[in-house]
Amino acid sequence: MSEPASMGRVPLRPLYSIAELARATRIDRGRLRRMLDERGVELFYVCGRPCVPLSEIVAKLKPLWDSVRAAGAVPGEGDSDEDWFE
Repeated sequence: MSEPASMGRVPLRPLYSIAELARATRIDRGRLRRMLDERGVELFYVCGRPCVPLSEIVAKLKPLWDSVRAAGAVPGEGDSDEDWFE
């Protein structure tokens, strides 16, 4: 991922399906899967669907994490916890 793709507003969750990340980043699922494999991203399988843990996105997919943060899914330092959990 050379440059973060525009993701719109993505909710912060512990797991994201490959299909969901592909839609959000506008990258073909096959290409995204190869990119994840190349970077050594550990996948979890939920009901047979490959999912990417948020921890792997933060650790190994910096451009994708920056996109999630830029989209406003991650609260800033000035945000209160009450606003975040609503």
